[in-house]
Amino acid sequence: EYLGERAVDYIERNAAADSPYFLFAAFTAPHDPLQTMQKYYDRFPQIKDEGMRVYASMVSALDDQVGAILDAVEASGENGDTLVYFMSDNGCAAYIQGICACEPLRGGKLSHYEGGVRVPFMARWPNAIKGGQVYRNVVSTMDVYTTSLTAAGGKLPADRVYDGVDLTPFITGKSQALPHDA
Repeated sequence: EYLGERAVDYIERNAAADSPYFLFAAFTAPHDPLQTMQKYYDRFPQIKDEGMRVYASMVSALDDQVGAILDAVEASGENGDTLVYFMSDNGCAAYIQGICACEPLRGGKLSHYEGGVRVPFMARWPNAIKGGQVYRNVVSTMDVYTTSLTAAGGKLPADRVYDGVDLTPFITGKSQALPHDA
């Protein structure tokens, strides 16, 4: 909750400025150790497995905080022009029995198999990206930097090589090429 509250505060302080802002809200839930607050735990009395109930509680807490962030963006009046990413850094912790699974992918967190590195990556930018579409080509979290900088009207310094690419032409349909070859 603290991370969500700080993110909302940051949006409220910066969204009204005449220049773009960047907020990186790196939540650690769900993550081990599995622990939750009572109010989230109480939402799932129907889940009898203790580990699964705590995990569901952690996901529910994260969902509330992401919702609060999106509500703050909406309240700022900048919703249409705000690019929001939602992604995971790795696959689920399949080594903790019963809380999640990456099937049909092989592996999970701590693995270089697809179950460990092929993760949810969503983008929402109402004035630039048509909602509800699925982009099936390979993208990377390294693309966030170049995409965000370009979206904000910035220019990439030309004196270095970037691993990430600007995803804007790919996710808007302006380019049919692949952003990455692997």
